[in-house]
Amino acid sequence: MAEHPNATALRRLYELGSSGATDWAADALADDIVWHVPGRGANAGAHRGKEEVLAFFRRVIPGLESFKIEVHDVVANDTHAVALVRYDHRREGRAFSQLGAEVCHFDDAGKVSAFWALIDDTSAFDEFFA
Repeated sequence: MAEHPNATALRRLYELGSSGATDWAADALADDIVWHVPGRGANAGAHRGKEEVLAFFRRVIPGLESFKIEVHDVVANDTHAVALVRYDHRREGRAFSQLGAEVCHFDDAGKVSAFWALIDDTSAFDEFFA
């Protein structure tokens, strides 16, 4: 059975994200996207609109020695895709390695219009990205 197109699109986003480029998702994001970051740290909360989301990526990703999200599985339907992932990020001799789930909502044009990350230990996430 062929994979759902939204699953394929989400897998492609992870492939692009592993490049370390900060504008990797520009073509895949809806102009009015809401990107929800978990936790209570400086990056937490809803980042609204494509430009704000891309600015968030430009602020966070370049400071990392390693930014890796390993995809274990993706399931999708016509409006959502869910990825089961393992985060493995490194910076300044510290590591953030956890399991998580990421949920994307797709609009009618096939663009990601909302994103949520569900992370096992948000306190460790906040500390790592502080």
